[in-house]
Amino acid sequence: MFNFRKLRWQLLVMFITVCVYTGLTVSVATAKEPATPEMTLNQAISLALTNSNAVKKADNAIEITQASKDNATSNVTTIPTSSLGVGNIEVESAYTNLLNADLNYQVSKKSLTTQQDAIFLSTCNKYWAILINLEKVKSAESGLENARLQLQNARSGYQIGTISQVTLQASETQYQTANVTLLGVQNSLVKAYTAFNQLVGLWPEDRPVLTDKVVYQPLEVASVDIEVNKALDASPTVWQAEENAKMQEYIATRTPGTGSSYTPYIARLAQADQARLDADSAQKALDQSTRTIYYNIIDLENSIAQAQTGIKTAEDNLRVKKLMFDIGMATTVEVKTCEKLLADAQSGLFELVCNHAYMELTLQKPWAV
Repeated sequence: MFNFRKLRWQLLVMFITVCVYTGLTVSVATAKEPATPEMTLNQAISLALTNSNAVKKADNAIEITQASKDNATSNVTTIPTSSLGVGNIEVESAYTNLLNADLNYQVSKKSLTTQQDAIFLSTCNKYWAILINLEKVKSAESGLENARLQLQNARSGYQIGTISQVTLQASETQYQTANVTLLGVQNSLVKAYTAFNQLVGLWPEDRPVLTDKVVYQPLEVASVDIEVNKALDASPTVWQAEENAKMQEYIATRTPGTGSSYTPYIARLAQADQARLDADSAQKALDQSTRTIYYNIIDLENSIAQAQTGIKTAEDNLRVKKLMFDIGMATTVEVKTCEKLLADAQSGLFELVCNHAYMELTLQKPWAV
C-alpha cells in the first residue's frame, strides 16, 4: 500500500530544505562587502559635520531666528531713548522683543559653532579610539602567541615528566586568559569602528583605513591662567550667559508688557539677579574645567615620559634576549615573552599619546566636551 503519510513528510522536509537553502542563498547574495576607504582625520571631520543632524538643526535654527528677528524689526517704529519712547508700553515692548529676537539670533549662530566644535572633538576621539584598539589587538595577539608557545612547551614537558600537572594547569589557564583578552579587545575594536562609522555616515561593518598617525608634542603654553582667559573669551556658553544677564538687566529698567503679560518690577529685578548668577556660574564652571584639563595634560606628559623609559627598557631586554637566543642561551618562549612585553609597552604609550592629543584639543575648546 502506498504510504501517503510518508510522502507528505518527505514533501514537507523537501519544502523546508528548499526554503532554508533559498534563504541562505539570498542572504549571501545580498550581504554587503565591508568598505575599506582610506581616510584622513580631516576627511573624517568633514564627513561627520556633513552627516550630523545636530549641526543641520543648528543651521536651520539660524534661519528661524533670522526670520523672527526680521519680523520683530518690522514692528519697531521708535527706539526708546532718554527723551523718546521711554514709558510707552507699545514702544518699549516692541523694542524689547527686537532685542530678544536679536539675542536669539546671535545665540543660534553661537550654537552652530558649539555643535561643530563638539563634532570636531568627537570625531578626533573616535578616530583615535580605532587606532588605539588596533594597537591593543596587536599586543593581545602577541600575548596569545606567547601563551600558546608556553602551553605547547608545558604539555611536552608534562608528557616526559619534567613539568608537574599544577604547572601545566597554570599554562592552560594563562592561554585561556590570553585568548579571552584577545576576544575582548577585538570586540572593543568592533565597537570603536561602529561608533566611528555611525558618526561619519558609513555602514557598521565598514572598516575604513585610517591614514593619519598621532605625533606626540608636549604642551606649550605660557600659563594655565592665560589658557583660562582665552577659554572665557572664546566660549559661546559664557558669552550667552553674559548676554542674557545684560538683557535681563535692561528689561528690569523698562516696563514692557501689560495686563497678564506684565512682569512686576521686583520680579524683573530678581530675574536680572538670577541671570547674573548664572553668568558668574558659567564663568566659574569653565574656569574650573579648563584648569582640570590643563593639569590632566601635565599628568599625561609625566606618564608618557615614564612609558617612554619603559619602552627603552623593553627594547634593550628584547635585544639582549635575541643575542642570547642566537648563541643558544635563550629559548623561543623567552624571546616571545620579551616581544610581548614590548608590544604591551608600545600599546600603552600609544594610548597615552592619543589621549594627550585629544586633551590638547579640549583645552582649546573646553565648552564643547
